[in-house]
Amino acid sequence: MSDNLSIADKLAARAKDREQALKDNGVFSGDIFPGVRSTIAVGGEEEIKLIPIDQIDEPDIPQRWHYPEEEVSAMAQALLSEGDGNALAGQLQAVIIREKDNGRYEMIEGLTRLKAFKNHHLGPVIKAVIRSGVDGRSAFRMGFKANEKRNPLTDYDKGMSFAKLIERKTYDSVQSLAADLEVSDKKVYALLAFSKLPETTRSIIEQDKYRFSYNVAVQLASLNNKTESEEELNKVATKVLTGALDGRQGGQARSIDLLWENGQKQQEWNHHHIARAGKNALHQQKNVG
Repeated sequence: MSDNLSIADKLAARAKDREQALKDNGVFSGDIFPGVRSTIAVGGEEEIKLIPIDQIDEPDIPQRWHYPEEEVSAMAQALLSEGDGNALAGQLQAVIIREKDNGRYEMIEGLTRLKAFKNHHLGPVIKAVIRSGVDGRSAFRMGFKANEKRNPLTDYDKGMSFAKLIERKTYDSVQSLAADLEVSDKKVYALLAFSKLPETTRSIIEQDKYRFSYNVAVQLASLNNKTESEEELNKVATKVLTGALDGRQGGQARSIDLLWENGQKQQEWNHHHIARAGKNALHQQKNVG
């Protein structure tokens, strides 16, 4: 695919490839709604409906704790490109919502798509599948496991969401949360370190949360306890943000203290924000974003 193509064109081309793959695997596109192309599984029992976007609320505890606007914008581009200017026609998969007691709906899967429709004024309705009898705990589990399979959350997203789940008593302990979401107790405790950092430090992390692994969060929390200086802590977090210290997920865990003392060389960051946002939007558009 030519590098001269715009992000929107690349997303549209990949979306078309995805649609062909769906057809090849027993999924078809049909005019379920007048003038609206939609994709459903052959023989599927779930009905896709058009739901007004102003009737759908964001979940109290979202899967992704922080949404960079660039990712929402990239999703909007993907929807418009696939639909030749019609975002609803370009929505390849319905979002998943649940009924609330007050007659409104709450998002389970597909919050990025909903944000794209709302923030970029893409239309008054969105394709949705309504799940009945789903409580908050079950809704979070469904969204979490779907994302882990197709578009994994960052460690920061997990840590902040897990902390809020325990605070709200959705889960009564780390152990019950870990068992239900199939994450080790040890990892959950490490992820919770994000929630123990000062707000100013978390603001730095949110500028590029992909750079911060749970190992780094644990070390930052430990450093915060040692120095009791928010300023010094933020200096270290900024070094991770800029790449002077490598804290990316999947990288080898190294001591922040040692890196800080040795002044490690700036490391090249391989994915530009917008390029990554476009990739994430494509994954979410195809799967559960």
